[in-house]
Amino acid sequence: RELLAIPQPTGIGTTGVIGLVLDADKVNRAIPKLAAGLAPEGTSEAAGAIMTTDVFKKMARREALIGGKPVTVLGLAKGAGMIRPDMATMLCFLLTDAAATPAALASVLTKAVELSFNRATVDGDTSTNDTALIMASGEAKNPLLEAGDPDLAWLSGAVTAVCQDLAAMLVADGEGASHLVRVRVVGARDQDQARAFCYAIAHSPLVKTAFAGGDPNWGRILSAAGAEAARAGLDYEPELTTLSLGGVVVARGAAPEGPEAEKRAAAAMAGPRYELLLELSLGQGEHWLLTSDLTEDYVRLNADYRS
Repeated sequence: RELLAIPQPTGIGTTGVIGLVLDADKVNRAIPKLAAGLAPEGTSEAAGAIMTTDVFKKMARREALIGGKPVTVLGLAKGAGMIRPDMATMLCFLLTDAAATPAALASVLTKAVELSFNRATVDGDTSTNDTALIMASGEAKNPLLEAGDPDLAWLSGAVTAVCQDLAAMLVADGEGASHLVRVRVVGARDQDQARAFCYAIAHSPLVKTAFAGGDPNWGRILSAAGAEAARAGLDYEPELTTLSLGGVVVARGAAPEGPEAEKRAAAAMAGPRYELLLELSLGQGEHWLLTSDLTEDYVRLNADYRS
C-alpha cells in the first residue's frame, strides 16, 4: 500500500494479476517517448491508459482561492474490483498547482483518503497493490502552505471533494455494478459499532444481490446487522431500529411498514443511486460508506479474469 505526498513523482503505480512482475526495461524504454508527448490534454489520456476492467474514465476537478490566488486540484483514478478499505485495487493521482510543503500535502491527503477511498467498498476484498499520490507544482504562486496553516483548509476541502467524487465513480463502476448505494448507520453506541454494521451490510452477498434485484428485503439487512452484533458482541435491539431505503421507511421496530412502503422503496431502488439508512436508537455513533450491488457480471468478469 502506498499513500504518498512527494515533491516529485517516483516509482510505478500498478494493479493487475497478483504475483506477476512488470517488465521494468519495457517501462523504462517507454518513458522518453511519453515525456516527449506531454500535452495539456494528457491527463484525459492518462485516465484512459490506467483503466483495466473499468468501464469509464474517472476524473474530477475542484478549484479554491488561497491567499488571493486561484488554485486547481485535478484527480484521476481507476478501479474497479477488489475494492475495500483500506484503499483497494486502485490508482489515484492528484495534481495541483498549489504551493505546499510535502508535510502539508501529506496531512491533506490522509484526511481526504479517510473520507473517500477508505469508505468505498465493492466486494470486501483488499488488494496487495494500491496508490494514492498527490503532486503539487506551485505554479499557482499562492503563499507556501505549511502543515497546520489555516489556509490549508481550502486546499484540503478541494482535495477531499475530488477524492470523494472519484471514490463514488470507483464504486459506481465496480465490476458488474448497476447501483451505487450509500450505507449509513446512525444512533449506534459509538462510531466503531456504526462502522462495523455498515461493513456487515455492505459486504453481505444476500444484501448485495437484493440491491441488484431492486428488492427492499429489509429482513436481510437487519439480519446482517444482527449477525455482526452476535459475532462482535455489540449491542443490538431490533425493536428500536428504523430502516429506510431511498428515503422510504420499510421497517420500524423490526416489523414491516407494509406493501405500499415496499413498492415505493423498490421504485427508489430502481434508480442508479440511493441511500440505505439504519437507525439504531442506541447512542450518537454514526458512519457511512459507499457500496455497490452484486450482479452476474461480477462473477463472469472475475471467473474469466486471467483468460
